[in-house]
Amino acid sequence: MKKQEQDQLFHLIVQHLLDSLQLIWTMSKLCFYLESLPKQDGVDVINNKDKDQLLQWVDNFKLHLHDKVAESQLDRCRDFVDKTMLPGICAIKDKMQAQLQHSKEIILVNQLSNCFNGFIHTLQFIRKLPIGNSQASYEIPSEQWKVLLQEQDQMNSNWKLQLNKFSLLSAQLVASNGAAKEQMSQFYDHVYKKCKEVGSNQEDPERPERLIF
Repeated sequence: MKKQEQDQLFHLIVQHLLDSLQLIWTMSKLCFYLESLPKQDGVDVINNKDKDQLLQWVDNFKLHLHDKVAESQLDRCRDFVDKTMLPGICAIKDKMQAQLQHSKEIILVNQLSNCFNGFIHTLQFIRKLPIGNSQASYEIPSEQWKVLLQEQDQMNSNWKLQLNKFSLLSAQLVASNGAAKEQMSQFYDHVYKKCKEVGSNQEDPERPERLIF
């Protein structure tokens, strides 16, 4: 693999991780709206545990990226979403869709579905790229690598458009609900205070123990 192709590959892998972070972060914000809704009979609703899990994944995403950049192992960024995390994200997504469906937020139901499908599709493709411990990546002709990288780039770009739309729709929904908006405001106040504590207490500023988005 040529250096130019390797650089593009690492860029696509990191971009996919950042886009995955955007998906999880947007889902965590949407939790504030769903938690503010009245109890829904027969619907498995989002709770604090789900929201906390999403926020923990956000922190873990950022720490993982920080470590791999420091270790010059950008190819390992694609390994972050493991067999434990994936079904966990899927389960929370299903609960969200059920609540949104019950609340007649059909557009957001469909948009969340599009984003999650894009997440799975791009993740599967990027995992199949022949890089890592094997020498397969060096045996693939340059032209074939270009095709693979172009395909991944196009999928990432299409997914990014869906993510941006999902983020916008979710933000509008949270902003339209007074209770959810107030909870978000309190959460951001907590984040601000926490960041100040981390900044003042951190012994090694190059590797924070916990990052808050």
